[in-house]
Amino acid sequence: MGKTLIEAENIGKVYYSKGGDEVTALVDVSVKIYPQEFVTIVGSSGCGKTTFLKIIGGLIDKTSGTLTFKGEPISKPNKEIGIVFQKPVLLPWRCILDNVMLGSEIHGYDKKKYIQRAYDLLRFVGLEGFERRYPRELSGGMQQRAAFCRALLMDPSVLLMDEPFGALDALTRDSMDMWLSDAFVKEKKTILFVTHSISEAVFLADRIIVLSPRPGTINEIVNVDFPQPRELETITNPKFGELGVRVRRLIGKRPELKMV
Repeated sequence: MGKTLIEAENIGKVYYSKGGDEVTALVDVSVKIYPQEFVTIVGSSGCGKTTFLKIIGGLIDKTSGTLTFKGEPISKPNKEIGIVFQKPVLLPWRCILDNVMLGSEIHGYDKKKYIQRAYDLLRFVGLEGFERRYPRELSGGMQQRAAFCRALLMDPSVLLMDEPFGALDALTRDSMDMWLSDAFVKEKKTILFVTHSISEAVFLADRIIVLSPRPGTINEIVNVDFPQPRELETITNPKFGELGVRVRRLIGKRPELKMV
């Protein structure tokens, strides 16, 4: 797999309520992520999937453990780590092109340096001709593709994707999964993808991180050996169904926590 890109060791996260109560979201999460691999993260609701993604993205602090990106500690957002949220979060008063260009403005970079890349990305995701349209004029799938372009504008090494297709209808979601698998191969990015859908996790991933019920820890990391990009026929492979059953069983498994 080559040199480690992201390394998490014994990551823990505790939230505190206004009343001082503790809620442990993650405990002893350890994993190595390698360049240009697609890793999906699954688990029951409230198990810490999104929390783990936000910690990697530098959006929230971990409570314990160590976390590095290219050997350096992660403590704040990094332009080499792009994020695609569950909702597209496009600014309604800006056209699609201006939404994609938002990152260059926030970082104070020269607009001329990135405008052609923005056009190229929109063409790449099938949104050529929609550059001057507004978010309300696009379907849900098209809006998510625009959000994908915004995350790719600064050419990050890693993309963190938090259930980006969760709000789409089943047919659109299936087509977006196939599109993303193809884009993953062409763009040569490392992707960490949170999903509640076991079939989506199996379809997209090189490896699947299965988190236990809260407090979330890694029950198992499951390897998926289908070649990338994935084809529709992948879901008819008997091994696809077997992997789905295996992951489903692992999700409900509660680990034996260490007694101190």
